[in-house]
Amino acid sequence: MDENKTKDTLKALKDTYDALKNKNEKKDTLKTALNTVISLFPNVTDNNGDAWRALTEKQNIKTFYNDFISADYAEEKNCSLEDAQKKVLTALHDFFNTIKGNPNAGGKNAYTQYLQEISDHDITNDFQCDLLPAKDNFKPINFPASTLSIIAGRPSCGKTTALASIAMYAMRKTNKNVLFVTSEETTNQIITRFIKNQFCENCLSNGNEDLLNQNFNDSYINETFKDIINKNNKNPSLFFTEKKSFTAEVLKAANDVEGYIKAGRLQLFDLDKTNSFEELKDRLQELEKHSIVIIDYIQNLPYAPSGTPNNDHKEFVRQQIFAINAIIKANELIGIAGAQCNREGASEHDPDALELNKLGESGEIERKAHIAIGLGRKINEDNSTTYFYRVMKDREGSISAHFQIKNYYPYSYLTAYKIDDNGKMVLNKIYTKTEKKPGKNKAERTENKKGKKAAAENSGKTNIIQGGWEK
Repeated sequence: MDENKTKDTLKALKDTYDALKNKNEKKDTLKTALNTVISLFPNVTDNNGDAWRALTEKQNIKTFYNDFISADYAEEKNCSLEDAQKKVLTALHDFFNTIKGNPNAGGKNAYTQYLQEISDHDITNDFQCDLLPAKDNFKPINFPASTLSIIAGRPSCGKTTALASIAMYAMRKTNKNVLFVTSEETTNQIITRFIKNQFCENCLSNGNEDLLNQNFNDSYINETFKDIINKNNKNPSLFFTEKKSFTAEVLKAANDVEGYIKAGRLQLFDLDKTNSFEELKDRLQELEKHSIVIIDYIQNLPYAPSGTPNNDHKEFVRQQIFAINAIIKANELIGIAGAQCNREGASEHDPDALELNKLGESGEIERKAHIAIGLGRKINEDNSTTYFYRVMKDREGSISAHFQIKNYYPYSYLTAYKIDDNGKMVLNKIYTKTEKKPGKNKAERTENKKGKKAAAENSGKTNIIQGGWEK
């Protein structure tokens, strides 16, 4: 909508409201507000163009109600601002329900916009990521512009690793900018993750994979990377090393990440440095179209908008998801956020199937998600860990089976496990005890279980099969 028209509409709403309010000795704020809107759109409840103009101005009318009605209503009724806002929103909802409109005109308008949108759309506006393929045919997951998608899991299942991997994949494979919003870790910790991820990618792509086979733990790798980078920064002459050495690969990875950051392609927003949700919204509004926004994680956004009482966390989560989703849609961004799953009944020795109903805190997460990917892990008897994922929701596709993730987690690198099967690369599919295999009788299923058990023993891998986990 034209900016000047928007300002004119809001000014007209305010001026009309002030005039009506001053004329009434005994005021009824909500009724006065309704009359204000109708004065701008006199035929709003009739079947004509005024109805559609009112709907076009819907957001401006909402803003008007929130800015000029709620406070007056609270004062008039001697109630809290929160109660007033609820009453005002109810009245507003009732008002829009009175608009009949013209379905034919609206349909024509919507279809015209649809034709324009698909004419303008370019697949490069979206973000295709094959780290966790959507299906076993290796079809990449497509994160469309103007959508918010979710990477969900219980603690320590790899949400931050997944989000860091997606950010770095975008740096390497696209020309899109990425804003990484962190609340779980400091920016120093996230940058270390980016460097470890780039190190892993460099080693895999240049035939230096043997450097990844060392059984190092996360903390050792973190300290080693930081020590190498710190010493090189203070005295670069210390490091005349072979090109394919561990040290050389660490420094190359650090240089790659520094290049992305200096070019402005990889940006960071530290939620711990702000208490204002409005500041985050402003930052999102500044991004170029088709930029990627990664939020770690969405239930950990600033607790409430500034000036709002902190008495219902779940409701504020819902409001914040709604607000972020609205900005992503309006600015044609690509939103990907981590989300925490419920802890109830969690068992890492006998994990459940990954399902949407495991998402915690707010149904708004599930409703707004264009794609929802679940991450899980199992602790094996030998204390090794098997990681797996599943596409739980895809508005433009379908859900997937459970697939195993290759364990480069110490390097903050996540990718689906792909095995060579008669010369073909296939995903390593794992089955949960809640998944049925159609078309097989009991004897066939028993025989299949024996075969899978033998294959797992021979390969040294862990599979989830119907009936439970088996080595």
